[in-house]
Amino acid sequence: MAVNAIHSYCFGRVLRVKQIRERSGESPDAEVLDYGSRATIAVIGGKWKTAIISTLKAEDLRFGVLRRCIPKASRKVLTEQLRQLQRDGVILRVATGVRSQCVEYSLTDHGRTLISVLTAMAEWGEAHLRAAKTDHQPVRLRHESQGA
Repeated sequence: MAVNAIHSYCFGRVLRVKQIRERSGESPDAEVLDYGSRATIAVIGGKWKTAIISTLKAEDLRFGVLRRCIPKASRKVLTEQLRQLQRDGVILRVATGVRSQCVEYSLTDHGRTLISVLTAMAEWGEAHLRAAKTDHQPVRLRHESQGA
């Protein structure tokens, strides 16, 4: 997929928000940080996307194996998020054999750059949970409060 196509798909909403902020007179420094953060979250912001990326970092996997590695993800949601990651240029989908049922997913070089981002986010999250626990503050993860 061409970089321009990825850019227009991933960042269309972010660009519109950026334009609105420019018109409202918000700080440009905050805007630059916000723009990059929103662009990243737009790509990895699905419920199972980080699990998909983390699972594919070790090896290329067929859909069935990937589904067994992430058992709580429904077939529909996993398929949707795989398509979104493919459209964003993070993963590569290769149909092997005569039928399209034999499909293998792998991280692209661009997708591999997210591993360090996800590692840093996980480390920060663990430190945050430890700090909240020592402060005796209850920490609620979003999926826990939604009953999922």
